[in-house]
Amino acid sequence: MARTEGYRFDNVRLAPQNGLPKGQHLLAAHGEGLRTKVLRFTEDWLVRGGPSDCYAADFDVSAEGVGAIDAMETRGVTTIDEDGDGVDDLVEDWLAEHFAPVVYHGEKETNFPVTVDFWLARTNLSASGTDAGTRRIVAGPLEQRQLIGQVVPAKGGRQQIESSGTRSRGKATSFFLENVGPEFRAGEQSKPEDWVTYVHSYANRHGGITLQYWRAYAWNQAGLLGFDLSHGGDWEGIAVHLNASLAPEQVAYLQHAGIVYETGAVRWEGSHPLVWSEEGDHSSFPDPERGRIRSSRWIQQETWTGGGVTGWNGEWRGRSGGLVNLGEKTKPRNGQLFVKYSGLWGSPKRLFIMSGYWGPAFNETGAECSDGTPAYKSAIRYKAETNACGRIFLRAWCDAMSDAMALSTECYAALDLP
Repeated sequence: MARTEGYRFDNVRLAPQNGLPKGQHLLAAHGEGLRTKVLRFTEDWLVRGGPSDCYAADFDVSAEGVGAIDAMETRGVTTIDEDGDGVDDLVEDWLAEHFAPVVYHGEKETNFPVTVDFWLARTNLSASGTDAGTRRIVAGPLEQRQLIGQVVPAKGGRQQIESSGTRSRGKATSFFLENVGPEFRAGEQSKPEDWVTYVHSYANRHGGITLQYWRAYAWNQAGLLGFDLSHGGDWEGIAVHLNASLAPEQVAYLQHAGIVYETGAVRWEGSHPLVWSEEGDHSSFPDPERGRIRSSRWIQQETWTGGGVTGWNGEWRGRSGGLVNLGEKTKPRNGQLFVKYSGLWGSPKRLFIMSGYWGPAFNETGAECSDGTPAYKSAIRYKAETNACGRIFLRAWCDAMSDAMALSTECYAALDLP
C-alpha cells in the first residue's frame, strides 16, 4: 500500500476518557478494507513529537489482517497486556466504559447485585461427590485465593475434584459455595456503590472486540406454577459484539432460552445499551415487555465508572460500583482470581434447577456439546449429563472468541465429571 500524506486534525481538544490514566489518550483509524488501528499515546509524547500544530504517527494499516482490529500500538508509554489476549488492557478498559450498559432493576426485585468479595465473606467452600458425601473444605469468611487450587478425591478415589478445573455436568461432583443465609439474599439493596459490573473483553471473530458485562447475585428467587424453584447463586449479563470499525454489530442477552442476539430491538442511551433485569432470576432483556417482567417502575443503574443510580421517582441513590475487568480465565486481571473457580456458586440440591449455578468462565447459558447442540436445553435429563455430549464448549464466556486465542484451555473445563 502506498504511503499517504496523512491527515490533519484542526482545533482538536484532548479530553480525559474513563478507563485511561490521566495524561493518556487514544487515536483510532479505520478505512474500508483495512485494518483498524488504535494508538494509545501520552501528552508528553505529543509534546516531544514535533511543532505544536503538527504531530507524526505512522499507522501501518496495510491489507494484511483485513477486517481486524490492531489495538496494541503505543507511543510514549509501554503496551500492557496482562491477560495475554492480544489487546492493550487500557484499550479494553476504554471500550468497556464507552459501551457499558444502563441496567434497570424493577420495583418488585427481591435480590440485588453484590460484589464477589461481599459474597465470599458470607459463605463457606464445600465439596459434594466425595466418599464422605458432602463436606466443608474451607470455612468462611473466604478470600478469592482460597477458591483456587483446592483438591479432594471424588467418590471411589479414582479421580480428583479440583476447584479450579473440574466442572460437574450434573452438579453432583463439585466444589460449591454454600447458600448464603436468608438475611443476605436481598444483596446490597441499599448500597448501590457496591453494584460492581464485571467485564470480560477479547478479540472476536467479527474482527473486532467483544465486551461482556456480568452481574453477580447471591440468590435467585424463582418459581413456577406455585412451586418454589429458588437457588443460591446467579450470574447474568450481556455482551456487546463490536466489529472491526469498533461499532456495535449485535448485543447478546443471557436469558432463560440461552443467548439471544439482538440488533434492531436494542435501545441505546448514546453508546450505552439499555438492559432490563427480570425480577428474582435476573435474565437480561432489551425492553421491559419481554420475559416475565412484572414491574412498572425501575431503579436505573449506569454501570460505568462514575455512573449514577436513581430510583423510579428520580431520586438520587448514589454512584454505582463501576467496572472491574476480569481478564481471561487463564490470566486474570485486577486480582480477580475467582474467575478461575470452576465450582458452583450455591449449594447443590436434588433438582438441577434448584442447585447453584456457575460463574462467568464456566457458565451454563448457551453451553454446547461437541456436536454443537445445546448442552442444557430443558428436558427430563440434560444432554450435558450424558456421555454423548462430549466436551462442553462454554459459549457464554467464549462467544465468537477469535481463533487466535487459546480456545482449548479458555473455553472448556480441564475435566468434566458427572
